[in-house]
Amino acid sequence: MDTYKSLRNALDAIPIIDDHSHILHHNIIAAPWEGPHEVLPLARLLLDFNTRLIYLTCGMENRTVNDILMGHISPAEQKKILLSYPQVFSRHVVRFLIQGINHLYGLEIDTINKDNWDAVNKA
Repeated sequence: MDTYKSLRNALDAIPIIDDHSHILHHNIIAAPWEGPHEVLPLARLLLDFNTRLIYLTCGMENRTVNDILMGHISPAEQKKILLSYPQVFSRHVVRFLIQGINHLYGLEIDTINKDNWDAVNKA
């Protein structure tokens, strides 16, 4: 039992967050876009690995994901499309993401919606 407590205390002291959601893949966040439109930072974040899967399981077409990430869809339309799947924002991976945004940028939001999209996107 002492070994367990010793290991547990050592692990608990490590300042790391790993909800195993693969947040912020460098290949998504840093990827250049080929289309004429800027890819919003929040769009890149919401279409990262696991959150992209949530959008796809909620009915978003893979082509739409690719068109957003490649800059073929205007920023205003990116916002409209991503917010048109409100069920995404209740999923645990996105809830963890929102908690991280709150902690890192000093925000106090419960979800991402049309009222706070611009503030979160600028954070």
